Parts: sequence; C-alpha cells; structure tokens
Amino acid sequence: MFWLSINTGSKYINLAFTDQNFDIYNINLLRSLLPYFFILFYFLSLKKYQKNFISNTDVVLNLFLVYAILQILGMLYYLDNMYEHYWAICLISLIFFFNWINHAQDEKLLNFIFLINKIALILIFTIFITIAIKDNFFSKELLYHSQTMKSVFNGEHTPRSSGLSRMGLVIFIFFNSFYFANVHKKLFCFSILIINIIVISIFLLLQSRGVILSFVLIFILINFIYKFNGIKHRCAYFLLIVIIPIILSTIYQNTKNYGKKEITIKLELRENVFGAKNTSEDFNNKLISFSNNRMIAWDFLLQVFFYGNINHNMKKKVKSQGYDVSSFKFKNKKNLLTGYGPQADRHFMYNNTNSSESNIIMGPFGYHASNGYIYSLISSGIIGFLVFITLNFIIFFKIVKIIFKHQIQYLNTKPYLTASILCIIFLHIRLLYENSFAIYGVDLFILLSSYLIIQREFKKIIN
Repeated sequence: MFWLSINTGSKYINLAFTDQNFDIYNINLLRSLLPYFFILFYFLSLKKYQKNFISNTDVVLNLFLVYAILQILGMLYYLDNMYEHYWAICLISLIFFFNWINHAQDEKLLNFIFLINKIALILIFTIFITIAIKDNFFSKELLYHSQTMKSVFNGEHTPRSSGLSRMGLVIFIFFNSFYFANVHKKLFCFSILIINIIVISIFLLLQSRGVILSFVLIFILINFIYKFNGIKHRCAYFLLIVIIPIILSTIYQNTKNYGKKEITIKLELRENVFGAKNTSEDFNNKLISFSNNRMIAWDFLLQVFFYGNINHNMKKKVKSQGYDVSSFKFKNKKNLLTGYGPQADRHFMYNNTNSSESNIIMGPFGYHASNGYIYSLISSGIIGFLVFITLNFIIFFKIVKIIFKHQIQYLNTKPYLTASILCIIFLHIRLLYENSFAIYGVDLFILLSSYLIIQREFKKIIN
C-alpha cells in the first residue's frame, strides 16, 4: 500500500486541484489515500498494539511521531494550506506500520520487508533506466539530459536522474553485502559483480554529484567494514567496482559519437558537475555553482523562517533571476517553535512570475529546501529541528556501536545488517543535499526498514 502511494502527493487531497482528466485524478486520489486506509485499519483491527503505544515503541519511532505532530501544529497555527496535512498523516501511518512490525520481534520478517523494499527499487530502477537509455542512445545528449526523465506517466513526472542514481547506489549496497557474505561462492559472486559494475556505470553516467560523492565515501567504508581475502582481493575489487565502471561509462558516451569524422575518446561531463568552470570565481561562488543554487535556497529559507522576509541582497538575486519579489507568499507572523507545516519550503519558494523558466522548477532557487535539516526547521520549527537531529544522532550512535563491537568476520556474515548500515549512512549523507527522509517517500521507507534491523542487532549487544 505504501509503495503504491508513492509519487502522488497532497494536491490530490486539495479539492481545488483539477489539472488532470477525471480518470487519472481518481486513480491518483485512490493511491494517495492508501496511507489513510492503513491508519483506519490500525485503529479498527490492531487494538492490542494501540495500548501503551508510546512506552512500547522504539525511541526513534517515537521521535518521528513527535516530528510529524509538530508539523501538524505548525500548519494549524496558520490554518492555511490545510491539505498539506497529507504529508504528516503519511508519516504517522508509516510509523504505526513499523511499530506494528517491530512488536513482532521477528528477524526474518524484518529482513523480508527490507528485501521487498529493495525488489521494488530494482523494478523501478530497471524499468525507467531502460527507457532512458533507449531514448538517449541515439541522441547527442548526456544520459543526464534524457527526455525520459522529463516525461509524465499517469499524471506524474517520472524519476529524475538524482532519484534513479539514489536507487542505483542503494541497489549496489544491497548486492554488495551478499557478495561479501558469499565471497567463496565464485559463480554467485561473479554474477553480483557483473550486476554492480552495470549499476555503478549507470549512476556514473547519470552524473548526480551527490550520489557520486556518496559512492566514494561508501567505498571507503566498505574497505573498513568488510573482510577481504588479502591485498590481491582488495585490488581486484577496486579494479572491478571503480575502474571498470569509469571505463564503461566513458565508452558508452563515446560510442554515441560513432560515425563522426573525428572521434575523441573522453569522459563528457554535464555543466558544473565538479564545480564552477570559471577558475577566476571566488570559493563561495564555486560552492554555490557546485551546489546548483542550493546554498542560496538555504539562505533564502532561513531568512524567511527567522525574519519573515528576505533581505536586500536576496531580493536583488531574485530580481536578477527575472522574478517578482512581491509574488512570494510569506507569513504575516512568525512561528519559530513549531514551524510552518508540511511542504512549507515549497510554498515559500514558489514563484511563477518568470514565464521563460521551466514550469517544473517554479522558483528562482528551485522548488524545495534540498536539505533535510533545513526542511525539518521550516516545517516543524526549532523543536522539530532538535527532535530530528536527536533521532538521527541516536541512529548514528547505534551504528557506530555495532561496527566497533563486532568483529569484521561477523559483519561479513550479516548481509542484511551491513546493507542496512551502509544504506542509512548514505541517506544521512544525502540528507545534506536533498530533503530525503525528512519527508514521506522512498528514502523514509529505506531508512525505517534498515533501522529496525540495526535496532534488533543493537538490542543483542545491550543484552
């Protein structure tokens, strides 16, 4: 039910939304209501789990619940954009679900749910990346610019390059954990290596900066967490997982140049993939360029949150982008404690006065916070921000405890555990440049299913 609700949104709860044909609207409305149906099922059929909910629920799940309630309080403070309650309700529904699963205390069940999430990711990734490559192969554009990622399916936009790259890295982490758990089964490991080489080559072609940097850090952690069979094994792994995908991604891009009079073998990069091209720019401008205006968006939202408006310099930046400053919809009073409610970042950044810009972005600096911590501050206030930091610290502490408590040989034999650890570390990195699991979506599914596996292992250590 939760997976079917993905890629819908609060707009279908808003009765004013009529921008699609009747059939598509009804299908998406039904999908968006699935988390509501689970809450109804929970309260009607699972009464024994409702008793002592707070005392029996894991502390991280409790903190997520508080985080969601604070967003609702922020929304109620203004009684505006009430349909955005959808995002908080979806989060609460997911917390109820994982609390229910956690009470079962069944390791096989936790692993099964983790596996189901990965199968869903593999299916979505395979379908959309196949369509994207088919569309892109006979074009002159980079895979990052594939028209498939700008298309619409069932009234909603298909996954973007950053989303597909995220899926690719999670899939790599998952298969990689089984590679090290079965390192002596040569045929099985060879199959996994082939899959991972293909997946890594693809997300290198997609050129998502955040995912590529995350992959580098994950690769370093892999060399720390897993046991290799000597230096030869370590070097061979580096060759297969890093060097070969770089070569393959370069070959793919140059294969499309076949038939030209002059063929130059080179790795083509999308604009500013590794920073500003102008070397004379100062360091701050290079960071802004590398972050794809994220740093300006963060500054914009922080000004709106703390002061209720933007300063003179920010207004100049908005005007230089061709937007009307007066079209922003800021609140007439501040609410620092519980914030401005779900999706407040989008409402603050929304501005459609520049007709020459894409109708997808709808603002001078993007359309959302692109940082989970800033999103938590905007949507749930200072209290919610502290709650969000606390729950992330608790998760990270448990991961560190598990890694340093266990021997490497033990971790090798626990593929679901090591995959969960690396998935959460990746999501914590991703939280710095995307809203990630600060809001209901795929990242939150991955995080919570991974966390329960980690929590079970942590309990074993404590006991």
